[in-house]
Amino acid sequence: MLGVTAKIAILFIFGVWVTRVYGACINHVPFWFLDPPELQPVYDENGEIIPDKVWINFGRIHNRKCIDFFRVEYMKKDKTGTERVVSPRVPKFELGAEIKIIPCTQYTFRAAGYEEFRGTQKKFPVYSAAVNYTLDYTPKFIRPPLVYEKYGKPRNGTAEFNEYMREKREIYPYTTTSTTPTPEPFIYITTTFDLTYIDYPICLDRVVFSYYNIEWNEAGFTKEYKEFRPGRSIAFVITNKMLPCDPEFSFRTEVYGVNGDFTNTTWYPPSCVSTTAEPESTPTPIPEYRRCHAGASFVFLYLFCV
Repeated sequence: MLGVTAKIAILFIFGVWVTRVYGACINHVPFWFLDPPELQPVYDENGEIIPDKVWINFGRIHNRKCIDFFRVEYMKKDKTGTERVVSPRVPKFELGAEIKIIPCTQYTFRAAGYEEFRGTQKKFPVYSAAVNYTLDYTPKFIRPPLVYEKYGKPRNGTAEFNEYMREKREIYPYTTTSTTPTPEPFIYITTTFDLTYIDYPICLDRVVFSYYNIEWNEAGFTKEYKEFRPGRSIAFVITNKMLPCDPEFSFRTEVYGVNGDFTNTTWYPPSCVSTTAEPESTPTPIPEYRRCHAGASFVFLYLFCV
């Protein structure tokens, strides 16, 4: 059993330790940020960047125990102007805070530590150095481009019309044998999209549609768009004679961001998408049990197989 003196000594030592680490701070004791704040992107469970969040780390602080709470102040600069935002209170023991932002937009961040003067309701702020930050993000289609088809025939006087009529005449050669061949239909393929199809148009640089040769690793057809207007759709029309369905070609869409990276999606015409279900595999039949086989014992063969 510890004596009264020993208990008092232990409580005194513990009290000193708590005071040094988490203890109260006398008013007007100076504190300051030793490092500028550090900003980092926030990742989801799949390891991908969350485009509208950023983490700000407050860094080292001298006399951190004197801070009662933090706030994050930042200024957003874009084509609409400059906007100043102050975050809600951040508890004093937090090492940083998560801030909601807009990607591909210039921000200026600084952290602020506040000390509340006891009994006066006054707050004394100390600010960190200001840091500029822009979250790079590569936009993507949140829904694929709309592709639809319409059967018809090429306009008269075009090269496609002449080819179409040539194929049609070759279907019915002069012969005494009756044949009923079926011509390949002529299909108009329309592809359309607008900015609502893309998650963050502010990060968009251009969209490129291509008919890509997988074997030769090159595009036989490309359609590029760099000018976009909110609320206005973009569309182009091709035919199945120009870009036929071919397993060696893929209908590829690349969405480029202002950071130079791109994401991929596809724009396959409906007639090029196979709707035939794969045949079900038939189970292997279980071999029928043979009672009188060559490996049976002599007694068994004599009793049951003679």
